[in-house]
Amino acid sequence: MRISEALDSGRIGVPYGQHGWRPAGCPPKPCGRGWRGVAGLVVALIFGGTLNFRAAETEASRPTQVLVAYDSLSGHTEKAAAAVVEGARQLTGVQVTLKRVEAVVREDLEAADGLVLGCPTYYGTMPGRMKTVIDDWSWKMKVDLTDKVGGAFATGGGQTGGKEFTVISLLMFMVNNRMVVAGPLYRNEKTGSVWAEAGATAMTGPADPGVGEVELDSARRLGHRVAELAVKLRRGVSSASRTNPPSARAPE
Repeated sequence: MRISEALDSGRIGVPYGQHGWRPAGCPPKPCGRGWRGVAGLVVALIFGGTLNFRAAETEASRPTQVLVAYDSLSGHTEKAAAAVVEGARQLTGVQVTLKRVEAVVREDLEAADGLVLGCPTYYGTMPGRMKTVIDDWSWKMKVDLTDKVGGAFATGGGQTGGKEFTVISLLMFMVNNRMVVAGPLYRNEKTGSVWAEAGATAMTGPADPGVGEVELDSARRLGHRVAELAVKLRRGVSSASRTNPPSARAPE
């Protein structure tokens, strides 16, 4: 829009004669096109530019926010969630919030630059209560998750009991809500090759009870990766240089 059009439309406040200031949005009056109008315009532009600069400066200086939300019955998924938090906190300038999924409120979601979801695997997929809660973020809360960075993790008793399907289901929720998704990175120390996986999982049944150190390592990598990408998207790629992931741990 041209300056003259902005003045005529009332989008810029200017002084006019003896009548004081005409605030932005008020209808124009037949005056104020002399030096006083020009001076008022200059002041308005400088003041507006300063406000915009300060707002941008404040946004750039705030920490990157990562929200880790999980569902857990026996405590295994909660342990994995704590490892995700640990990995995300390895990056400078990242603030992490850990909450049970049912305790997440609108403000948590809106503030988050990164979102990591985790849950146990029931009958090959995510628990019904988990799906109900996250669906309500869209259906009831109407939260916009566009361009937030997402990641997922799951626990389950069996070797092939559906943990990976649960991870994919969580990621599909994110993709459908316009998020950018990522998984943990690994590096082969001998060959130098680097690869990524869909998410982090842990087998917790009788054959391999609890959440082992290798599985916690995967969760940390997931948290680190999501936080790293969230920082890059917020501040630009140049401010968060790419680092090679640590070598994959061999099962003990």
